[in-house]
Amino acid sequence: MQCSVKCGTGERQRPYWCQLDNHVVSPTYCHPQPVPVHKELCSMEPCAQWRDGPWEQCSTSCGAGIQRRMVTCFSINGSAVNDESCPAENRPDDSQSCLVQYCPPETHTVMFPATSTTTSVSLDDLDNSRLSHDQRNSLLPTADTADNLIPHGDEESNTIPVQGDPLGDQYNPPNRRARVIWKTQAWEPCSAQCGEGVKRRVVFCYDELLERQTDSHHCSRLVEPHSSEPCLLPRCVAWSVEDWQPCSVTCGKVWLPS
Repeated sequence: MQCSVKCGTGERQRPYWCQLDNHVVSPTYCHPQPVPVHKELCSMEPCAQWRDGPWEQCSTSCGAGIQRRMVTCFSINGSAVNDESCPAENRPDDSQSCLVQYCPPETHTVMFPATSTTTSVSLDDLDNSRLSHDQRNSLLPTADTADNLIPHGDEESNTIPVQGDPLGDQYNPPNRRARVIWKTQAWEPCSAQCGEGVKRRVVFCYDELLERQTDSHHCSRLVEPHSSEPCLLPRCVAWSVEDWQPCSVTCGKVWLPS
């Protein structure tokens, strides 16, 4: 028989059986004789191996980005070969997330048009919501004054930083297409061959930017699909036998059809 692997160390087997008068019989007839050696190790040529290069710089100067590196399959003589020659399950990652440093908070500068009355208010009051509803509304531009907003100028302005995590919702930013999603694999066969059972499937969190599976906690804000559900097959049927009747002879033996 052929070796179980194409490279490295594997195993090969040969068939064996119990024989009586040139007929194959149940292995119980050959006991207590030991079973002949029917397995052995086999060695093929050494397998090609993966080699990874150094990580490149992060793709961003601040915040979350991506690092990449070269991953190449090399044969035993040191030459690069097709990736199919190396085991896919052992391939090192060629990209990963990186975080250089936190980006400074985003700021928005707006100029409110001059009014006949002047209201003095601190940024702490804005942040901590200590103003009344009418006071807050009086500071906001209306539809009539929105066109008069000046993004930059020499007049006094209030710069209000965006509150929250400097990274923001980096995995699912508001008003943008989600970066991570739940993905499912095909349903496995029903756990039962008949009657009621359960079928299962693999559910995992997928990073669409890196195009690979990621930790499930990144998808914790999303509704996770079911990983199992009941399945119903046709009713089970089985053979039913009665107790043995007395032997048809009082001595000797009678061969019965199997």
